[in-house]
Amino acid sequence: MIFLFSGMFLGIYGFDKIENYYFPYIYSFIWIFLGLVSGYLLSKSIQPYLHFNKKQLKNYWFVAMCLMFGMCGLLLTVGSLINWTASKKEICDGFLVIDKQKIEYRYRSQPGANLLFVNMHGVTERLRCKNSFWSSTSVGDKISLCVYDSPLGFDFIEISEE
Repeated sequence: MIFLFSGMFLGIYGFDKIENYYFPYIYSFIWIFLGLVSGYLLSKSIQPYLHFNKKQLKNYWFVAMCLMFGMCGLLLTVGSLINWTASKKEICDGFLVIDKQKIEYRYRSQPGANLLFVNMHGVTERLRCKNSFWSSTSVGDKISLCVYDSPLGFDFIEISEE
């Protein structure tokens, strides 16, 4: 259970780090898939060393699921930290905010999103930002952004002023 909950918290931290990636869904899918596979293989490799009675051994799928989800969160966080540290700044410049949008959901369990739409060399990029930065930024403002080039292939944008 500890591995499951720590994996959940690490997964939340890892998802927070990938909010302005160019391809966040592909990135998440790869690390989650690797986490499920490695958690399954880990659970199968340690099963002979754990001492359970027959009833607990029949319900071993719960232990396997805890390890699998824990590994998903762990690999997502470790992967994003590796991607951040291995990446190099490609461009740092001021870019024009062309639109703002705040998404709020009806239920408090779903987090909202503060979005800025920025013109970057003729291409409109959507960026997520903190509420305080979103509130202090207006349409037409120039904000400082850095684009990072990753050797893993998962480039991302960082808001320098945030």
